[in-house]
Amino acid sequence: MTTTIKLSASALIVLLLVLLTATQAWAQDIRVLLESGSDKQYTVYIDSGDYELRDDSGRYIATIRQGVAVEIENYRGGFFVYVGGKSVADGQSEVYLAAADDDCLFKYNNKLYRGCLRIVANGSISYIINSLDVEYYLYGVVGREIGYNRPLEAVKAQAVASRSFALAKINQANKYYDIGSGVLDQSYGGYSAEKEAAAGNTVSAVNSTAGEVVCYRGEPFECYFHSNAGGHTENLANVWGGSIPLRGVPSPYDEYVEKSGYSNSIFRWQVSYSAAELKDLAERYSGRGIGEYRGIELSTAGADGKASASGRVTEVTIKGSNGQVSAKRDDIRSLLGNLKSTLFSLDASLNATDFVSSDTTFYVLDKGQTTPQPVSDIGSYYVQDGSGGVLNRLIDWGMNFTIKGANRIVNVGSGSATAPTSSANMGSVTLYGKGYGHGAGMSQWGAIGMAADGYRYDEILSHYYNMEINRDFSLEKY
Repeated sequence: MTTTIKLSASALIVLLLVLLTATQAWAQDIRVLLESGSDKQYTVYIDSGDYELRDDSGRYIATIRQGVAVEIENYRGGFFVYVGGKSVADGQSEVYLAAADDDCLFKYNNKLYRGCLRIVANGSISYIINSLDVEYYLYGVVGREIGYNRPLEAVKAQAVASRSFALAKINQANKYYDIGSGVLDQSYGGYSAEKEAAAGNTVSAVNSTAGEVVCYRGEPFECYFHSNAGGHTENLANVWGGSIPLRGVPSPYDEYVEKSGYSNSIFRWQVSYSAAELKDLAERYSGRGIGEYRGIELSTAGADGKASASGRVTEVTIKGSNGQVSAKRDDIRSLLGNLKSTLFSLDASLNATDFVSSDTTFYVLDKGQTTPQPVSDIGSYYVQDGSGGVLNRLIDWGMNFTIKGANRIVNVGSGSATAPTSSANMGSVTLYGKGYGHGAGMSQWGAIGMAADGYRYDEILSHYYNMEINRDFSLEKY
């Protein structure tokens, strides 16, 4: 059965009109934390152009030219600054290297960066911060996030998502910086990332989407994305909670990763635990003993009380003779030792499951017929018991039901309702899973597969960020 991602024509028209007419303006500079710690000395090299060294009041201290080293020492919460070995300032709570223009580059920890450098003291802790235009920041992010040599439309979708994520982070109550440079925020490689193989694809994607942002109710949305959804993304409320109504959607192109020659274990995987390992994981996660291992229980109940949109596990409980330990939503991955995703089951059939949208056309062979007839609205049909009595309409189950055939299982809405949800096995437990990442927002491999099949970047974004079903989400330009 082939699943087609249907994009509403009216939604696309609205999307394009908003993109062409929006005049919103947001701040374009971003403060990126490169490093923090209690080191006493830091060295910065000016690689290209001229920089002005300024003190904590913004006053000019010196001009630093190409090839010169700046040494900064944190002594009892104040910085001593040396340029070319000569002392130029002491006792500063902040040191600022202001770039003369966009072509200026500095080197820190053997990596090149565009823009300005700010070093701030917070007691014995120093914050090393790169301040630069968001568009230049994206040059160092997008390829690191989705990979190089990907289809251009997928890279453009990533550029917009990363830009949106970054703008949403600006000025969120942190007086020192806006965003980190690691995987918990976005992987940032600075100017050095622009020199990696195929980085031109990244620069092209950023430039061709310049200023485009996914918004929620008119403000930049913190666009979540992950490696692979395993066939279906998840409602944001079932991943991290909150009230933003980002809904899970089918992601049938996730399996493209298996055709790409990349790692198959990103799309489908399994992991086994011994009783001792589960006991140890539970105790390390909770910081208390649980006695002898007694079993594991899974729940797929979402924030609304119904099954999660993708069939993801929303709560795991590991039971012991002296207590139990539970984790909910994305914290489940931490409990179980950095699990790849929460889309897993104790039933191996999960890896043979296809996810389809609720408007998929099914073919049904009724009694007395010889040719299957197409059924476009399967939710309007009723379920009968063995004696012919009507039990319920499928749609009254919230479109979360499972169809089992001779050789396949199809889930409409959530995952299989027949998969076991608990195990009291005193030996090993095996989890059968799909996908890699938290499951909210855009699946990067789903986007890559869509792009390879001819979808445009705006169609990819519209699909994963609900623009075709919720007018609160939109694509705008700042």
